[in-house]
Amino acid sequence: MTPNSGGDVAVPTVATASTFGVQRPPSGTAQREVAVDGQDLRKFGKQLVAGGGAGAVAKTATAPLERIKVLFQVQELSKVPESQKLGSLREALVRIPREQGVLSLWRGNGANVARIIPNSAIRFTMFDRFKEWTMPADGVSTVTHKFASGALSGATTLICTYPIDLVRTRLAADTAALNDARHYTGIWDCMRTTVRNEGVGGLFKGMSMGVFGMMCYMGISFAIYDSVKSSRLLASPRAKESWWYPMVKLAGGGAAGLVAQTLLYPIDTVRRRIQMNGGVGYELRYGGVRHCVRTMLRTEGVAAFYRGVAVNALKTTPGAAIQFVAYDLLKSRFTDEAF
Repeated sequence: MTPNSGGDVAVPTVATASTFGVQRPPSGTAQREVAVDGQDLRKFGKQLVAGGGAGAVAKTATAPLERIKVLFQVQELSKVPESQKLGSLREALVRIPREQGVLSLWRGNGANVARIIPNSAIRFTMFDRFKEWTMPADGVSTVTHKFASGALSGATTLICTYPIDLVRTRLAADTAALNDARHYTGIWDCMRTTVRNEGVGGLFKGMSMGVFGMMCYMGISFAIYDSVKSSRLLASPRAKESWWYPMVKLAGGGAAGLVAQTLLYPIDTVRRRIQMNGGVGYELRYGGVRHCVRTMLRTEGVAAFYRGVAVNALKTTPGAAIQFVAYDLLKSRFTDEAF
């Protein structure tokens, strides 16, 4: 994005610009514009594939820890006896495979992958698009610019995929034993049951907290990771050819995800509680977000907002690193951009 002769900021010629009602500046012949549009559209599609693939790989690899984290966050609402609730990561890793089967550690991962493929694809791709569309007039990307781009991409993706995120949480929180009937038989059954029992609005429980948390998470994590990636240490062509380059990027991705998720973990906990509030097998305890926060503080204390945060750190560090680097690697395979 560069300033035009009138001092205004010109909109970059990307394939999706017309979708947002943006008029292109005059340039060349119509045939040339069509060719540019085709190239940008192919690049956009390749970035979608790269983002979706990166998300699927990362989430499947860390699915057992993700499920245990969700159980720690929401089991206070569960109708199962206190003696059957999990007390530690070690206990969870022993009891869940024994009582529910080894594959139950991936319970809800099908919905997670179904969610994360469009989620990650849109999120990473829209981050690149928002970076272009909101680039300052001088062409220099600042931390504020990167934060805003990440926040906008995060909000966009969560709104588009929120119902499947709620379904994923409810499937993961199902603690039915190996030979017992499950609360839901699958993704569509969970959606139908939720709508039948709670109305269409039940699919969007906790979305306000989700959008706020996602905007903050994406803003912080992308600002950190993009700053690390564009730092002097990694930006030079010589650095990109070094043996340590992938490992430094891996560490940068892990650090970005860990810092962002740890800072925002209480928001995620409240969102999970609201998602499970009144679901099958769970109590209807909260009247809304504010009531949830007050009730948790009064009955469980501040520590309740951080249940599972250590498990989340174990999951986030490798998961975020894998996702960021897998995205860059896949994007470099599909486009001309260097890894």
